[in-house]
Amino acid sequence: MGVFRLHQYEIVVRALPTEKNEQPKIYMMKLWTDERGSYQIQVLVLLKDAEEGKDK
Repeated sequence: MGVFRLHQYEIVVRALPTEKNEQPKIYMMKLWTDERGSYQIQVLVLLKDAEEGKDK
């Protein structure tokens, strides 16, 4: 059997406060991955969703 090395990442993001939305939502994602590229793609998706104000 091979050795699996997973890394745990916890990402927390939120939009900047504006006059219209003084308390923007906070988005948090925990993930485990063995590849850094996979981690970076998931973070970009989370940031895009937070920017657009989508809830998952």
